Amino acid sequence: MAVAVVEIYNLQWEASMGAWGCKSFGNDDALDWVFELQKTSDFSSLSLAFTELLAAQGDYLDVSYCTRALAAAKVVAALKSMPAEALPEEVSQWLAGKPQPGKELTADAKKTVEAVLVASELKELWEESDELIEWQADMQGLLERLH
Repeated sequence: MAVAVVEIYNLQWEASMGAWGCKSFGNDDALDWVFELQKTSDFSSLSLAFTELLAAQGDYLDVSYCTRALAAAKVVAALKSMPAEALPEEVSQWLAGKPQPGKELTADAKKTVEAVLVASELKELWEESDELIEWQADMQGLLERLH
């Protein structure tokens, strides 16, 4: 796998990501997760994304766990009829006909977003950028939609 120096928002870091953006579906890890989501008809991909991140809580929360879990949390918000942004077409198609998420899945989505906001590699990357306020506002809005 090639590693490239990426400069975004006047911030440089080494990454193997080809895309990066402030929105939860603006990076390769999240889009790879969407590809996996499409292979399922139930909520197992959502649960797995939350479980992976929450199991790592207390350790260093790797950016790839964070981005996948945040994408999953955005899908839960959309399942609750509370999307905040245009979703990838693949996600919109997957959502068609799905029921509302249960309380446990919604609670795990909230815990995930809170964990990423408290201490994570993703948060550290945004703290080094000029877009921290916008990212934090997006995450706070997601938490509100998950309640």
